[in-house]
Amino acid sequence: MRLDDFVKRLEDEMRRIDAFKSELPLCIILLNNAIVTLKEESTEYRARNVEPVLEKFIPLKKNCNEDEESGIKEEKDRDTW
Repeated sequence: MRLDDFVKRLEDEMRRIDAFKSELPLCIILLNNAIVTLKEESTEYRARNVEPVLEKFIPLKKNCNEDEESGIKEEKDRDTW
């Protein structure tokens, strides 16, 4: 996921700047805010994109006749060949 990659990059940058805390206090604050915001957005994105697993692997039929109708159509197609 891209958001996680951005968080990792910002955390790496934070480690590099850590030695210069006293010279770059605003930079540290900005990086902390950016990291926290991206982590929140990442968790919100994951929460929104949660889908039921069964629908993904087992397609749900609208009614029972769909399966029978598709079987009849396949048989007719075979007969025409």
